[in-house]
Amino acid sequence: MFRLGEYQGTRTIDIRKYFFDKSSLTYHPTKTGITFTESSYLTLTKILNQNSEEILDWLSRGASSNGALQEVKENQKNQEMSKTNARYSANDYKRKEEFWKDQKFFETEASGGEDVLSYNVSHDFWINLQMLIHKTFDKERNESIDSALTEILLLFDMLLISFSKATDLVERKPIEDPESLIDTLYFNWGAMLKEYLKKKAHNDLEKP
Repeated sequence: MFRLGEYQGTRTIDIRKYFFDKSSLTYHPTKTGITFTESSYLTLTKILNQNSEEILDWLSRGASSNGALQEVKENQKNQEMSKTNARYSANDYKRKEEFWKDQKFFETEASGGEDVLSYNVSHDFWINLQMLIHKTFDKERNESIDSALTEILLLFDMLLISFSKATDLVERKPIEDPESLIDTLYFNWGAMLKEYLKKKAHNDLEKP
């Protein structure tokens, strides 16, 4: 059985075998089990997440392995495939402009099938970009220029989202050869960017 508890001010997660007492009609814990603190639980989940494929493969080779284990392994494989396809897909996204105190210029996050691209408008790069736009175009601002600036910003969005997704794909793989890692990053970045450009072209054709 699984229980959440607290011991001497420390929150715990207890997984333990219980026995049923027929006289009192209640369950009682046995010594067979394990208790996790926050630190030990996070360490365990990190190890399992990073090595789950290797662990399941090892267990499935055992003489006592059963169909349930094979089913778990197959489900995990299908989930990983779905995740990979989702990572390479050009999801819809929305742009946010926020003020941060750190040095990051942008960040992305997935939110229910939609990506969120957030710009740090207090970053020097953003400030200089806006100053350049105003200095260059404010005197002769018209509908054509506004449309071109919107297109440029869209391309800029796609460049950063593609880079973020490509980085995410690389971070999930063990680092063996740094040079190969960089090549993979560049390849994934280009592939992701191409998907966003294809989606943009498709959306442009559907516009009235």
